[in-house]
Amino acid sequence: MIFKKFKGKLTNEEIIIPRHYSEISYLNELLKILNNHLDDNFELYLIYRDFTSDIPNNNKIKVGIHISNETTYDDKYYNKLDIIFRFYLSDYCDYDKVFPINIGYNSSGYESIKFNPNTKIQDRQIDLFFFGQLSSRQNLYENSKKISGNNILNFTQGFREGIDVIKYHNLLSNSKISLVPKGVSPETFRFSESFAAGCIVITTEIINVWYYENCPAIFINDWSELNQNLIDDVINSDSIRIKGIEYYDNYLSAKANANYILDKIKSKFL
Repeated sequence: MIFKKFKGKLTNEEIIIPRHYSEISYLNELLKILNNHLDDNFELYLIYRDFTSDIPNNNKIKVGIHISNETTYDDKYYNKLDIIFRFYLSDYCDYDKVFPINIGYNSSGYESIKFNPNTKIQDRQIDLFFFGQLSSRQNLYENSKKISGNNILNFTQGFREGIDVIKYHNLLSNSKISLVPKGVSPETFRFSESFAAGCIVITTEIINVWYYENCPAIFINDWSELNQNLIDDVINSDSIRIKGIEYYDNYLSAKANANYILDKIKSKFL
């Protein structure tokens, strides 16, 4: 794990985590907002794998953001922090000291990712979209292949064996419906990315966290419920696209999650 304290203002050129980390662009955006609002009474730490550093014993209020911890709830250093906001495994959050935040989108080393959600549903060329690892998604694979239309359904055999992330986001922005299965944990970058790109989202995952409130996704119990009738009912609904863009801005975006963090800090310490 690593704790990294931010001193001064973050710049566009500053890389706060290793370049290959998926969260790099989203986190830079989120942390810049926090850094502009937290004064010298606060210290901001980022917790992630691979390295360690000491946390000084002083009177500062220490705020931690814990990323990339989707399989094991490791709270080894939490006693050294005053409040923690974390990705993944939200069931372990106590909403007193530890709070869940959205994991954001995958930039995989690119310093800036731009989404294009504004193309109307009827003007998009791809009907049904999924590009990712097959893994335990056999049910999704079998049922999605039964759907007719101009679809891009590509199931790879391994992690990060797909296409360039920029091309991936461009395809999302030209897709009407995005299929969003869970990843290693129920949370996945694909969830945020699909809303940010203006897609209609179909998923089986409902997570009991604040940023799933008012979610306009089409929720099904499992992928056996994915059928042509379901697709035909929603595929031309531009109103769902518009609701999804608003939902992303209010719940999933870096700005929305930074505001959530600032609100919890204010209510606890100010």
